[in-house]
Amino acid sequence: MQKESLNSDQMASKAQQIWAMLDDMAENDPAAYKKFIDQQMKEGRDNMTLPEPHMCVLVTMCTKPPKKLYINFCSWKRVPEPKTPQDPVPVTGIPITHEESQEGSFALTSVAFNPQVLEEYGHNAKNPVDGDTLIQLALDYIEAQCNVNVHRTYTVLSKDILFKGDFDHIRLQFKNVFKRKEPSSGEGREQEDVLGSIETENLLHQILNISGSQKISDKKTVNSVLQTNKDKKLIEEIKDIKLTTPKYSLETVNMKTEKHLVLKVELCNVNSVSQCELDISEDDVFLLVPGLYELKVKLPNCINDESAKAKFCKKTSTLTVTMPFKY
Repeated sequence: MQKESLNSDQMASKAQQIWAMLDDMAENDPAAYKKFIDQQMKEGRDNMTLPEPHMCVLVTMCTKPPKKLYINFCSWKRVPEPKTPQDPVPVTGIPITHEESQEGSFALTSVAFNPQVLEEYGHNAKNPVDGDTLIQLALDYIEAQCNVNVHRTYTVLSKDILFKGDFDHIRLQFKNVFKRKEPSSGEGREQEDVLGSIETENLLHQILNISGSQKISDKKTVNSVLQTNKDKKLIEEIKDIKLTTPKYSLETVNMKTEKHLVLKVELCNVNSVSQCELDISEDDVFLLVPGLYELKVKLPNCINDESAKAKFCKKTSTLTVTMPFKY
């Protein structure tokens, strides 16, 4: 079941309901209000964390000839944990890539789970059956999302080999995971948004759970506002968060004896460079402001990324990246 998109009037109405509830909570139950705000701040910090390697699993793809597929299992606080043991296990992942090594070619992908899930069912699972269940669920996810088939026998690599590939690049791919469109599924599997701290409906649930209230500000019952998906699944993918592409300009500037590319990005509602995650390579620039903006710019010339400089102007909320040409 896919949720209907809200128009501007509906969004404004829901925003007013939330603000009214928060105002009421702040006035009538300051302790609950503080608990709610602290919870949102913690979730915001969790959203800023990066995935960490947990273990690497080797399987074989059902191709001719068969091909090795290494799967990095990553721990990421941005992925929620199941609310109850009966709920599906949230997971997200990145596309399969094909790599070359001295031992020959192989395929590589990565999946991410909440740290609590991996602590219980991952490398150190007390019950081998639980560990096998998690791996089999990850294989289900990879087969459905990447349109591949894999053999269900696997090898968990030693604790000395927690991941395969360039993990910095893997983290960069995960940064895009919430923007990427969901692949269509031939099985017609329904996808449910599990980012409770971001979705309006779940935000309302949190406020009501903390305050103990049974009605919202306009006296409608909770069930008349909230939409729920009653279908049960063992595993589900996190849907994308649509981020805005900020306005920017890119021009070539002569500075002394060198040519530079100068990228200027307008970042309204950004107050500090610490809010920005910036990744500069020889031929592109990737900028992420969690919850607000995402920008990827392909550069027309190769630049010296080690000599690139970034400066943020608070007065104009503009980020300026200066990058000398690579000769």
